[in-house]
Amino acid sequence: MINHEIPFRWRGRYNEDTDLSLRCLKAGWNTILFNAFLCGKTTSMVDGGGNTDTIYNTGDNRREFAESLQRQHPDLVKVVWRYNRWHHQVNYKPFKNRKLEYRDDYEPSGNKVNNYGMVLHRPVGKTR
Repeated sequence: MINHEIPFRWRGRYNEDTDLSLRCLKAGWNTILFNAFLCGKTTSMVDGGGNTDTIYNTGDNRREFAESLQRQHPDLVKVVWRYNRWHHQVNYKPFKNRKLEYRDDYEPSGNKVNNYGMVLHRPVGKTR
């Protein structure tokens, strides 16, 4: 989920999600990782992933992808060889001690689960 009122927009061709997150963090904001909406997606590295027919169809350009992000954030990103290919490695330590700031009208619900009115419906014939 992205608040489209932020002053940042998607840029670049590769790792644009990581770039956007890093720009938000550098601006003093927090990012949150959560798994609220899952839809039976295959795990990472199992299939070709997104953009396979447009961006990633020109051979193994993983070093180019990693170097692109490193050029955008040389203070936080290194290009490393891991798992028999090039990767970007981000140093998130400068943001480690960030605390969430709650809105004035926020009322914690304790341990009570809030499903926000959502109901799980299983597709016909699915048992999982």
